[in-house]
Amino acid sequence: MRAFMIAGKPRLTSAAKGLKEWRALVANTAQAESAMWTVSPLDPVALDLVFYLPRPKGHWGVNGLRPSAPKWPTKKPDLDKLVRAVGDALVPVLLHDDNQVLSIQALKKYATPEEPPGVLVSLYPFTPAHAV
Repeated sequence: MRAFMIAGKPRLTSAAKGLKEWRALVANTAQAESAMWTVSPLDPVALDLVFYLPRPKGHWGVNGLRPSAPKWPTKKPDLDKLVRAVGDALVPVLLHDDNQVLSIQALKKYATPEEPPGVLVSLYPFTPAHAV
């Protein structure tokens, strides 16, 4: 992240590799699915995210997944940065502003043949049940 001032207001930008393309892909997919969205663009929402990350090549051996391969992705990318990228991509496609998101549940895991790399996004109206 880089911060700078424009007209007396702080602005943040990211130089993360592939971020612009990732946001565009999420936004385009959200736009395609927006017909199912029944919440006003100003209402509070809850967001559930499951990120499916590809396994590094070093996790694989000649007989498939190595026994020493970790079960969970504890390396980069950081979960909070993944969440932020999706939240930003949903504006203005489904949300007026990402500050409408009052509850977030997020998980990152390794992709499998049944669950290819990507993100599963569930966005729904916020209810008091989400206020844990």
